[in-house]
Amino acid sequence: MKNGFHIASSIALLVLVGCNNSGTQELAPDRFYRANPAGTNEERHVLADRPNVIYNDVHMDLMNKNPQDPFHLKEPTAPTQDVTAVSTPSSELAAIQTTQPVGLQAATQPAAHTTSKPSSGGYMTVGAVVVEINGQPIYADKVLQSLDAEFASEAKQRDERSFRAFAESEIRNQVYRFVNDELIYAQAENTLDQAEKDLAEQLTMIWRQRMVAENGGSLQQTRAKFAADGIDFDEALKEKYRQNMTAIYIEKRIRPKVQVTAHEMRVYYDKHVNTEFSERDSVQYRLITINVAKSGGRTEALKRIQDIYARVQKGEDFQSLASQFNDDPRLARSGGLESPMQKGALKSEKLDKAVFSTPQGQLTGIIDDGNAFYLAKIESVKAGRTQPFDDPKVQESIKNTLQKEQMEPLLQRERDKRLANGVMVPNPPLFDPVVEMAMQKYPQWAAK
Repeated sequence: MKNGFHIASSIALLVLVGCNNSGTQELAPDRFYRANPAGTNEERHVLADRPNVIYNDVHMDLMNKNPQDPFHLKEPTAPTQDVTAVSTPSSELAAIQTTQPVGLQAATQPAAHTTSKPSSGGYMTVGAVVVEINGQPIYADKVLQSLDAEFASEAKQRDERSFRAFAESEIRNQVYRFVNDELIYAQAENTLDQAEKDLAEQLTMIWRQRMVAENGGSLQQTRAKFAADGIDFDEALKEKYRQNMTAIYIEKRIRPKVQVTAHEMRVYYDKHVNTEFSERDSVQYRLITINVAKSGGRTEALKRIQDIYARVQKGEDFQSLASQFNDDPRLARSGGLESPMQKGALKSEKLDKAVFSTPQGQLTGIIDDGNAFYLAKIESVKAGRTQPFDDPKVQESIKNTLQKEQMEPLLQRERDKRLANGVMVPNPPLFDPVVEMAMQKYPQWAAK
């Protein structure tokens, strides 16, 4: 036994020495992991333990000899076919940017950590990495740029402390949007065939042509319009291509897994018939308001409205009189024209009753509402209606809605599965650099 121990020790020593001709050398830690992306904090750039993924959600039946999937990484396969068109549910789902933290640890995801100190400028490094998902970096400046317009608007309405709290929440959500989008886009890149990628390119070019057409047919005007909103048109095209790729992937891999029954459609219709498939009676009219207080009393106000009524009856133009004599400045500017109103939507019950009981093209009587007198002319009347369940458009709308509802959790599960097979570093992401960059721009936004 003693001789055997010496022999084993000698072999181990020879192997170690043989691995390095220049002699023994201590292996530094960086020989075992990748260097951090530029702009990240060394102290926080660590792989976080994910107990929910690894331990808590695992169940193995030791008595079951059939193949098992304890980590829930295998989904039931659905028949797939080449995609030549994209359905409405897939397009809408691809356009939805989810803010749910990826991975099964989402329920216990910690909030972003930020300091309460004023911004020092230390985070204003172009290209700082917030998170790296499967080797694909998401940069701080890109996150901030995507929120620029929203932050510029909010900064005018909030003090510095309130804005910081708002920015922390929005930045966290936006980072997870990018992470979730990247997970599925990467899968689409690896899954779709060339014909389907060509379809994504064609859909992107159709969108480009539509944007140019909406801006007078000028590419230069289109670029200027997007630039005015803080968006580079070329970057918008790239994002649209990614969105189309995601939609085609959803159409190919997610949509075949859902099935909407006729019973489910009928239940949905019965539940939403009054809110989604019914229109109440509506009317559009011109209105003259004579205010009692502005007229010096009820007698004077009544005399004014009676005089206007008589002039209209003699053939004078109601719109012209509404512009001249209205005590409501808004109505005076519009010639008395109101937007179409549904029955029961008006604050004045007397006015509501009068306009909905008067035929199109006719005058109401003089309406006494206490503090004001009204006179209205009916411009148009639209009768309400309920769309029947048998209407093909109704059924298509319901089917699309229910398909999207069923597809959303399947898509999120797909993201979780992709992350379980990949790496997100750091986890949670580094939200602080973007928050500090936003706080540095706060004075500029607030001053505009």
